[in-house]
Amino acid sequence: MLMSTAPAPAAPILSVRNLSKHYPLRAWWGGKASVFRAVEDVSFEIRPGETLGLVGESGSGKSTIGRAVTMLNPPTSGTVAFEGTDLAGLGAREMRRMRARIQTVFQDPYAALNPRMSAGDYVAEVFRLHRPAMGRGSAARRWPACSSVSGSIRASWAATRTSSRAASASASASPGQSP
Repeated sequence: MLMSTAPAPAAPILSVRNLSKHYPLRAWWGGKASVFRAVEDVSFEIRPGETLGLVGESGSGKSTIGRAVTMLNPPTSGTVAFEGTDLAGLGAREMRRMRARIQTVFQDPYAALNPRMSAGDYVAEVFRLHRPAMGRGSAARRWPACSSVSGSIRASWAATRTSSRAASASASASPGQSP
């Protein structure tokens, strides 16, 4: 009888099986309608302590996979399970709660971030959207710390901007003149 001393692998936090995402293409000028296969048969697991980075050429399906996994744009076929829960079976309210626990960083900050919003606005948005999942008391305790970080970010940005202007003015001044 053989006994293994190695610990059993932890259950996956995220399990994606045979994920595919297709988009219908309209027929033009009497042609036949078709399907664009953006992602086809992708499978992976992420276990506790692991990080997954999707790397590929532009248009290879990285963002499509991310949106399908978070059900922002549900897959055409396949399964996505987070902590053992099949995400396709969740309603809108449950999925919103689940997204509060899923961490996704999309590749294009211009598509993901609104330049009119400050860092503090984004921090506040997280609390506004996820307060029910966090609990009102937890959000209230965390807000002062986040507000302080946001203020530090604004102060740092303003100082950098001011010193950049001063350096620019100094560099453009004629010799013997002060800026």
